[in-house]
Amino acid sequence: MNTLNLNGLNNTYIKTNRNNKIEIFHDSENNNTIVFDPLDDSVNTESICNGIRPQMYQYLINVLNTENNVTVHWSQVEGTTSDYTIYYELPLEDEELKSHDDAFEVLNNATDDWNSMKYNEVIDGKLIPLK
Repeated sequence: MNTLNLNGLNNTYIKTNRNNKIEIFHDSENNNTIVFDPLDDSVNTESICNGIRPQMYQYLINVLNTENNVTVHWSQVEGTTSDYTIYYELPLEDEELKSHDDAFEVLNNATDDWNSMKYNEVIDGKLIPLK
């Protein structure tokens, strides 16, 4: 899959890395990126996209359609719904778009906060749970 087709998503997201398990998709118009992180062997990008509550999916799509310079870390553990963290004003550079290791390094350094919530936002380095 070279482009990401999600219901309601306005812009085209192009795959930027070669890894077929941990995929990165980027929208050059809004400079937004989605990093898919399947946390089990049976999980993939498709199951991550399909394994989310409708209300949280709509929230994410709205952010991706209206905001710029957003990076989303979207993950899933087998047998659960998917989780995401939205990082505002955290655009990934070209090299980071090509390497999931580099992308994860940027995301891991974006905040020192941690919580156990499924859906979060990071604004100015602060982790904020979504309810």
